[in-house]
Amino acid sequence: MSADLRLIRIDGPDDPLVPKRLTISRDTTVGRAVEAGICLPSPTVSRRHAMFRKLPDGWCLTDEGSTGGTTLNGRRIETGPPAPLEPGDRVGFGPWLFMVSDDQTATRTIDVTLDRPTRGATPISSRRLDALTACLDALQSAASREDLALAALRAAMDGTGFARGAVLLPPRGEEARPSFVTGLIRTRAGHAPLEPEGFAPSSSLIGRAASGQTAVLAETPGLERPVTTHSIAEHAIHSAVCVPVMPEARVEAMIYLDARRGESPVEDAAGYCEDVARLYAFALTRDAQADLRRRQEAMRVELDRAREIRAMLAPPETGRAGAFRHASRTIAGLFVSADLFDTVVNADGTTTVLFGDASGHGVGAAMLGALVHAHLVSALASGAPIAEAVAQTNRFVATRPTGGRFVSLVAARLGTDGSIDLIDAGHGHWLIAPADGETRHPVRATAMPVGIDPDARFEPTPHHLAPGDRLVCFTDGIPDQADPSGERFGFGRLDAALRSSTDCAEDVARVFDALRRHAGGRTLDDDATVASVQFDPL
Repeated sequence: MSADLRLIRIDGPDDPLVPKRLTISRDTTVGRAVEAGICLPSPTVSRRHAMFRKLPDGWCLTDEGSTGGTTLNGRRIETGPPAPLEPGDRVGFGPWLFMVSDDQTATRTIDVTLDRPTRGATPISSRRLDALTACLDALQSAASREDLALAALRAAMDGTGFARGAVLLPPRGEEARPSFVTGLIRTRAGHAPLEPEGFAPSSSLIGRAASGQTAVLAETPGLERPVTTHSIAEHAIHSAVCVPVMPEARVEAMIYLDARRGESPVEDAAGYCEDVARLYAFALTRDAQADLRRRQEAMRVELDRAREIRAMLAPPETGRAGAFRHASRTIAGLFVSADLFDTVVNADGTTTVLFGDASGHGVGAAMLGALVHAHLVSALASGAPIAEAVAQTNRFVATRPTGGRFVSLVAARLGTDGSIDLIDAGHGHWLIAPADGETRHPVRATAMPVGIDPDARFEPTPHHLAPGDRLVCFTDGIPDQADPSGERFGFGRLDAALRSSTDCAEDVARVFDALRRHAGGRTLDDDATVASVQFDPL
């Protein structure tokens, strides 16, 4: 899938606020609210309905606690867990349905023609019952969607006597032609593949089936032959049937069969073909559920591995480092956290505090955060001054192919007298909480983030802590967390949570209590980490 997410509207109201084609380059909310990145003005769409999230290697979709639910390939997804997206997936919000498009994916198409009068009939013979039984076995053992289509098509042809057939995908969005999935032609030896170039179905039958109705073309004795289109006349098609395949009440595919000059007319095929289509639809639903489970399980395994690595580097939630006590907590959003925090006691008795946030989401961001964390600790252990340790790490990361990702960082060396030499490399989210006063937000972000410019300079700025004062660092997941109405937590609520606190552990607890209340019980939008380091000389 390309770096951007491309969506095509394939169903739903033709509202001027909802484009037929959408291109998304960053995390985007879907909802009824006017401030939503994709605004869908319908009472069946929640104000904050769902979220498209960009990952290092693709995109995923999450339901944000919507009332009406979010669907992926016809199945409702659970609130919270991310559902990875692939080209061709169909995502639904209220009355709208979108297809995930990929400009690199080419689809084969076939030409279409016009129709002539239709009628249908039905009963199932013992031969058809045998064909349905074989179809069930083939559908259960199918290894792919192409195998499912082939099994259904073979059963339809075996039970009706049609000489040729195809499984088609209905026209989507602005496309005027159905997509060819698979085709067969009957031979003396059995069935042979049918290429799309030799197949010319009726556009009227296709159109009717695409709307959810079975369409039949048959000779009517005693009636004058109607006018036909070039392909119908050229191939002398005298019998045809096109049946929609409708898992979850949406047309996902069509089974098309026809007979031509020199081949026996086929009658009473519609009812049987509808039975095959129902079996096919059930198999597609089951396959969609299994596919979603496979994608989520693969993502879970990757995230678990990243969590294990992160846990190896993370310090205990509370502890002491030299003259300082510290407390921290991380609550990951939908993915493994990409935040980092650590304290390092140096040989001269000073303490270095490291706090950062890798850009992006998922395993790639978490691995970058772990890499920067480990490199910084190694540089400090070698005796490098804080500015040199950050510069070494920056050169290492900036000269590697990180896909444009970077790490915002606070690196501070704290003296036994409360002095601070602090480097703010593009982070900005930190403050000083005095033991007896209002929180202070000093001038921040004196350097660019780690991993952008290999020649960047990192000069520390001086600050000071009195006994009992705390240096509090936090990630942007704290102020940016939205409540159900979309209002951000902000810095005011953060300051209020810290105002009556006098201890580093209490700082962390108060901030997260306030954050959870603000989020209204929902999964956090992003990783949220708070670390408080308190000057507590022995």
